[in-house]
Amino acid sequence: MYLYCYNVFDFIEYPYFINPPALLSAKYDTIEIQLTFQENNIKYGNKIMNLKYYQLFYKSLIENTFKSFEIKSISDTNNITTEIISNLEPDTKYIVGVLLITNDGNFNDQDVVYGQYKTPCIR
Repeated sequence: MYLYCYNVFDFIEYPYFINPPALLSAKYDTIEIQLTFQENNIKYGNKIMNLKYYQLFYKSLIENTFKSFEIKSISDTNNITTEIISNLEPDTKYIVGVLLITNDGNFNDQDVVYGQYKTPCIR
């Protein structure tokens, strides 16, 4: 039997949002959400790391596979970003998550907080 010793701080916990994106509006085939990159909405784990990029992903509740946006830069001057997810099905529930990517290119995909939003059935 082998005994391994390691330092708990050797494992870096990468940041993630504490709260899901905020719903601004839901229309027949679009959902508009707000992403807040303020310090009080980010859980950093055991080491504070600089956030560099984010990637939004979503799927309807009945789908198995997420669709994702392109990776985008996080603004150094604006802590709030608005995103519009379009070409959605009406009267459908969607779950939306955001990956936060640090300046070293890593991310935490285990602790993503998802928001659930529904498109209305009327135009």
